[in-house]
Amino acid sequence: MKKILIIIISILFVVTIYYTTSFYLEIYKNQERISLELKTNFLDQQKIVSDMLKSYETTAADLAKIQDPNLLKDSVAGDIFSIVILDSERKFSSGWELDPSIHEKVHSLITFELPETTSEIDWVSIKLNAALLTCRGIYILPRDDNTYLVVTYDLLKALNSIESLSFGFKSFAQVEQVATGQIIAPFTSSRINPVDRLTNDTIQLEAPVSDQWILVFFGIWEDLYPYPLEIIRAFFYLIVLWGALTISIATLLLKAAISKPKSLWILSFIFNAFCLILIIFFFLDFPARSAQITEKTNSFRKTQELFKKGDSTLLIPTTIRIKSLSFPDDASFLVSGFISQIYPKNMGLEIGFVFPEETSAYPSSLTEISRWETNESVLILWQFTVGLGGSFPPTFFPFDERILNIVLWPKEIHKSVVFLPNFINYETLIMSTKPGIDPTVNPIGWNVKGSYFLMGNQAPYDFFTISHAPLSFKFTVYLERDFLGAFLSNALALVLCIVVAFLVLFIPRDSLLDSLFATVSIFVGLIFIAVTNHASLRETLQVSSFAYCEYLFISFYLLLLAITIDFILCIGKPIPKTNFRYLLAITYWPILIGSFTLIITLSVLY
Repeated sequence: MKKILIIIISILFVVTIYYTTSFYLEIYKNQERISLELKTNFLDQQKIVSDMLKSYETTAADLAKIQDPNLLKDSVAGDIFSIVILDSERKFSSGWELDPSIHEKVHSLITFELPETTSEIDWVSIKLNAALLTCRGIYILPRDDNTYLVVTYDLLKALNSIESLSFGFKSFAQVEQVATGQIIAPFTSSRINPVDRLTNDTIQLEAPVSDQWILVFFGIWEDLYPYPLEIIRAFFYLIVLWGALTISIATLLLKAAISKPKSLWILSFIFNAFCLILIIFFFLDFPARSAQITEKTNSFRKTQELFKKGDSTLLIPTTIRIKSLSFPDDASFLVSGFISQIYPKNMGLEIGFVFPEETSAYPSSLTEISRWETNESVLILWQFTVGLGGSFPPTFFPFDERILNIVLWPKEIHKSVVFLPNFINYETLIMSTKPGIDPTVNPIGWNVKGSYFLMGNQAPYDFFTISHAPLSFKFTVYLERDFLGAFLSNALALVLCIVVAFLVLFIPRDSLLDSLFATVSIFVGLIFIAVTNHASLRETLQVSSFAYCEYLFISFYLLLLAITIDFILCIGKPIPKTNFRYLLAITYWPILIGSFTLIITLSVLY
């Protein structure tokens, strides 16, 4: 028997090592490929931005030779946002800039302040950040008459270029100014370690684009290399193989004393630890995170393609502000707030939008609050209340999340219209700062984790062949359950009942508590608490179907039944050599945790 066990363990060891090595090499090979592609793309973007800045410097040098103010004013167009003349003491003399509301119109400035800088000339400010969507640069140079010319450039082309380095909101590129006296290296990058992806480490690349300015890429490996479902399943199989190998080796080492309580408790502990590792692995929710990251990356790519095409697509700046949020049932959101849009005049375009994911279960309303008109555009503000469909799977209760997607489609299906987030109406677009969410929004039992704008990969009305819009507007809100409140009200009572039932198994056979009355009294109390807690859990989860975590209650009920039957059968009988209650105590936690792990496995992977 021992030889057979050794052979099985040897085969399992070889399979585990081979599978682990193959899996590691696959991860590392993909990591190296992605790293090489990233560095190549980064250097390409660095050259594009560098050449662009040099061309702007040449343009500014030509403008510095122009003395006629009218010619300078006429030069404010296209990439040149403003031109300012400073006197010999670098104080404002005159200047012109494009009207922010009417980009083709130029108006005179009455004041101008240079940003704080240590540079006397050259680029004194470059705000180019793919995450914040900032794209302005200020260049200053002297003129022959001892005055200074300040040119502010719109760096949108450079922004569109470096956005190819954007992966979600945590991996992006920006231009930074180096400290005075710091030596700029031609190119530097973080050292790529074989386990960087496994530990989700950061990666950083740097390269100069001007004398004192560098292009920097910040990222995390999770954005660059989101695990596909096949890799996630491979992780699961790898954990199972190592768990089985560990338990087998422990069994072999303890075989001589396998019947002793200490050995059985050790095996029970190893099995429980293995199940807990699997539970933690599943609660990290790799499939959902991988899908979200992939969606963000694809959205960025499609948005970039839209801007680079320069076709006839009509862009409608759209702003959304959520004032209240609730969950009326287990399949709906109820949202209210404000939406504003800017439409061009005389375009023959029907004003308005629809909520394609609206549910008819709850009344909705859309009221026009105000309307501002100029010669070129119309800005409209609506107040809305709408019920939106959504699924709330409680797979990871009490660590679960809910995702609210507010999708807007234009009213005209046959025109190429895209609702684009009006970024200038938000102080920041960082997800954790919750752009578009009023600070008073606080759903009961939930915390708003973050929000962001994401152009949906699904085109509006894609089920019709006459649909022309390439992208759809989508505003996403992430919510996470209040863990402490959910645990105290729904999980703590069950945990205490499970521990008490386990301790009952250690009641001495000759004690007063070993009577039928005492046993039944204890278990009736435990069942009452568990059933009450079970009902409260279903009300909290708001699910009509059977939730995975309810299997823990079912397992607990069955164990209580088994313990009760053992007490009834053992009343008045001598203590047997093989104590069933002792075996039940050893297998108590493996049964509970093992069944719970099995249900989670089936819920997540299959």
